[in-house]
Formats: sequence, C-alpha cells, structure tokens
Amino acid sequence: DAADGSVYEMPSVMRDGFVYFGDLSSLDFFLTQPRHGKPTLAGYAGRFPGYKTSYYLNDPFLGHFGRLMDKSLDKNPRIDPNDPLDFTQLDLIGAKQSIDFLGIKYVVLNNNRFYAENAVVQLTELGYEKNISEGSYDLWINNNLDYQEKLTIQLDKPGYRSMLGMGWSNPEDGFIWSGKKSSVLLKINNPRKMTLEFNIESFDKENEVEVYLNKQIVATLNVSPTNQTYFVELDSLKKGINMIHFIFDASYVPKDIIPGNYDERELSAKYMYIGIKD
Repeated sequence: DAADGSVYEMPSVMRDGFVYFGDLSSLDFFLTQPRHGKPTLAGYAGRFPGYKTSYYLNDPFLGHFGRLMDKSLDKNPRIDPNDPLDFTQLDLIGAKQSIDFLGIKYVVLNNNRFYAENAVVQLTELGYEKNISEGSYDLWINNNLDYQEKLTIQLDKPGYRSMLGMGWSNPEDGFIWSGKKSSVLLKINNPRKMTLEFNIESFDKENEVEVYLNKQIVATLNVSPTNQTYFVELDSLKKGINMIHFIFDASYVPKDIIPGNYDERELSAKYMYIGIKD
C-alpha cells in the first residue's frame, strides 16, 4: 500500500530496560518495519525520556490500547494507581482525533491474544475494517482518516493531548503552564511559509525564550510577565508533523515566591494560545 500512514501493532510495547508500556514480552513486533517502511508507533530503546512515556500514557488512543495489552497492569510500576485519566472506557472522540493526527491508518492485531476480542470491537467503533488475515494476524485498515491540517492547540476540544510534547502541566481554565523546556506538535499538508503565534505571559518576571522549529533555532524573545502575543516567521516547515520547542532561560517554583503557596512545580510561562497561520 503506497498510501501515507503509520502502523500500530498489537502486541507491541514501548519500553527500555526498566519501564514499559503495553505488552511487556512483545519485542519482535518492530521487525516488520523494514519490510513495510512505514512509521511504527512504539519501540524498544535504552532509557526512554520520561516525556515520551508520558505521551503514550496520556494519548487517548495509545494510552487506551497500551493499557488494554498489559496483562499485569495493576503491577506495572509505570502506571500511577491514582491516575486521574479514565482509560477503562475508550474515549471515541479523543481516540479518533489521535488517529487522525498521528495518521494511524494500519493496525496489525494478533487474534490469539487475550485482549483481541475487545480490541476488535473497539477498532470497529473507531472506523477500522479487517482487510486481510495471515495465520494468527489480522490487518485492519482505516480508510476514513481526516487529513486536515492541525494548526492550533485548542485546550477546550478533544485531541489536544496528541499535540502536546514535553514540559506541560495539566490544562487549567483556558490556559496551560509550561516548564523550562516544552514542545508542541503541529501538522501541515503543504510546506509553506507561515507565522507562529502564541499568547503567553512569563511567570514572576521577564524571561528569555528560544524558539526552535524541528530542532533549528528560529527566534529568541524576551517574554513579559504581562499577557502578550508574540509572532515568529517560520520558513522551513515540512509536510506532516512539525515540532516546535520553547526553551526558557529560567524557571521558578511558586511556593518559593508567593507567600502561602504550596505549588512545587517549576514554571516558566503560562500559555493561552499556540498556533501557526498563513
């Protein structure tokens, strides 16, 4: 299949030597990647950064099916027993947004696994159809992906979690705090010159931020502690997902600055809006 799209396999796992998420013992799934040549979600590597495991845990699609595949979920040290997110039921709207954003067109399912029956029901609800079978494996394809560009982080709508990378606190009432280093993922279909716009205020005092597009610095700005909107010209966007990093000069702990405050987060800035536009 020459069409664009990424592959999600069940069983699969995202793990290093100490922590895992998914089907713990399934390390051979990614051997198929060199054959089909398509991006594969999950993998085995040394010392995954914490923000990457958090991305999988919190994503409505990856988070749900990763938990579904874990036979010893209650014993997995990577899962917080007080996890405020409810993954016992599939979030159809959020999962569909994630599928569209990550381009998960293909799912390969081992129909002998204990979770296969539940997975079939849920994949069908998400718009997948079984295409072919070989031995104990079935290939499911979703031909109804929404290929629209994803240009803004909208905290009041499903799907925003798939667009948040590292360094974010949980969203609050119309805004979200970042630490010293944070990133967002935005998706375009046709590479062109665009403008990054973000409405922001630094915590406590003026703070310098470096802005990176796909790991290349594009601007250095002084961010005010009063609410302002900043603009950065982007000349080298690529087709697909683009990553924008914000790296601040400093971060501050609220409890060390505000009398009577017990917040121990390390904060740099408060964002109300992030997006790119023509």
